[in-house]
Amino acid sequence: MEIIIDPATGEFIGEREVAVRDLADQGLPAGTIISWTAVVIDVVDNAPAGGTPYGKMDPCDDGASGC
Repeated sequence: MEIIIDPATGEFIGEREVAVRDLADQGLPAGTIISWTAVVIDVVDNAPAGGTPYGKMDPCDDGASGC
């Protein structure tokens, strides 16, 4: 796993997993990026509609946590 840091700000901006050896059974040569994650941060004037403090989402009409 490789952690990716923005060289201009020093902030963590993501990570990626790279095959360090050939994975012939999966058809992946060494150096292939297997997975990655990016972090995006935006500053906005207002929070989006919905949700509650601390990021908890409002329950659905039927009481489920995901609608």
